[in-house]
Amino acid sequence: MGEAVDLSQVKRWFGGAVSLSAQSHAGRAPGALAGPVARGAEAVQPQAELALWNKARVEVVEQLWGEGFVHPGGIDELLHMINPMGLSGADTLLLLGAGPFGAARSITTARQCWVESYERDPDLQALASHRAELAGLKKRAPTHLLEPAPQFRAKSASHTLCWQALIDDASVAPLLSGVAAATRPGGQLVMVELVADGAMQDGIERRWMRLEGRDTPPPKTSVVVAELKRLGFDVRIAEDMSANHVSQAISGWQSMLGAIATQRPSVKQAGQMVGEAEIWMLRMKLLGMGRLRLMRWQAIRR
Repeated sequence: MGEAVDLSQVKRWFGGAVSLSAQSHAGRAPGALAGPVARGAEAVQPQAELALWNKARVEVVEQLWGEGFVHPGGIDELLHMINPMGLSGADTLLLLGAGPFGAARSITTARQCWVESYERDPDLQALASHRAELAGLKKRAPTHLLEPAPQFRAKSASHTLCWQALIDDASVAPLLSGVAAATRPGGQLVMVELVADGAMQDGIERRWMRLEGRDTPPPKTSVVVAELKRLGFDVRIAEDMSANHVSQAISGWQSMLGAIATQRPSVKQAGQMVGEAEIWMLRMKLLGMGRLRLMRWQAIRR
């Protein structure tokens, strides 16, 4: 799945005094970043276990994937996902997993359609709403809080995009039932979701789940497929996008390394970057081992 992010580069981010753990300890994955990280006379403490989407983390993530995006690929990946829908100004897209407004703004700008967005995290949802208001898109591209059992307006969406909106097995039926009710017959559903088909019980998996703010593993592929079938979706494409996901993640990290080569981050920023790097090294390791997969489904609402 492509080359790994070079930890020697991480050392150079902060002046060469990053402590790396060669052994797994306290649930930490082999090769994961250990802390605190020395930077001159100060200590840089990884910040990944603070508030899941605090301002500092959003700033780092947006440096990686682009303003308003929390997943690798950013706007290019987004537009690739929605291309088959043929969106126009007459359409309304239901967007689940909206993030901090990058997706909704990009779709509205590129396709002139209406976007009804939902985001599970209250901090990201609040940030998205604030940005929509500043952009004058509060009516055309609003972002609502995504509830555990969402009740969308019946047949309100021409098409639906779910971008890592699922949490676990239990979240699949309520969310897809809402999608089925909201998507008009003949409309397309594109889902890009993390799945885990085995038990996630070892130290690497538990550590990754904790850093990602997950109490339960991602859903199983079989659970998603069974629910799509039960609800009458005609699945046309089921694609494992894990390799592409890793490639995009590496590209994002390499771009950040290049951008900060001439401007060293503050101690606080450095800690957040170290924490984010650990999350992604663990995620990429699990993807490489096949314990996680990123799947894309494209289906038609019957």
